[in-house]
Amino acid sequence: VMNESGMYVGTVILPYAKWRISAYYDIFSFPWLKFETYAPTNGHDYFAEIAYSLNRNVSMYLRYRHKNKPTNIPSSVPQIINGIQDMTTQRVRYHIAYRLNRYLEFRNRFEWVEYATEQKVDHGVYFYQDVIYKPKQLPMSIAFRYGIFDTDSYDSRIYAYENDVLYAFSVPAVYYKGSRAYLTLKYTPRKNIDIWLKYGETYFSNKNVIGSGLTEIQGNTKSEIKVQIRLSF
Repeated sequence: VMNESGMYVGTVILPYAKWRISAYYDIFSFPWLKFETYAPTNGHDYFAEIAYSLNRNVSMYLRYRHKNKPTNIPSSVPQIINGIQDMTTQRVRYHIAYRLNRYLEFRNRFEWVEYATEQKVDHGVYFYQDVIYKPKQLPMSIAFRYGIFDTDSYDSRIYAYENDVLYAFSVPAVYYKGSRAYLTLKYTPRKNIDIWLKYGETYFSNKNVIGSGLTEIQGNTKSEIKVQIRLSF
């Protein structure tokens, strides 16, 4: 029904205390045409992750993913189909979280990506530092991140989850060269009142114009702010 057939095999192994190994292998084929693929194709996707928890306060994981997914060869003339090419993406991620006490936690992540086709091979890296703070004497919590990124193109972009206001889901992509920072604050002044505030800013060191059309920004910095208030009765 979905123009796809294949086989998926996954496993989770717990070889020793504090260790976890997760992996899967997915092979798939598309018997007919689909978006950006004007011929029957097949590909594969495999993933492996090793996680280690030193104790309740320190945990980390190392992840690798390889995906091969054929796509159309780009053409300058829309009516001409040049054929199909392999598009291969590889990603490596190392993540560590460590809690100093009940009120302060740090998280670090480094991610590398490679995007390869017959025409080009692009790379990208992203490193960020998270600080999560919950003051003992105040009814509030703070999440702060500062990250730097460097990718060859939009194709080698890197996604990372961000804390946000209530019911919002934020996984923005970073690409080209620059930095990304955000601050999220939750404050509960009274039992039935919750206030969320988020401010985020992305700086591009190699761009003078961001976006296009109605969303075009003249400059190299893109900012956003969100405020949310919840009253409970």
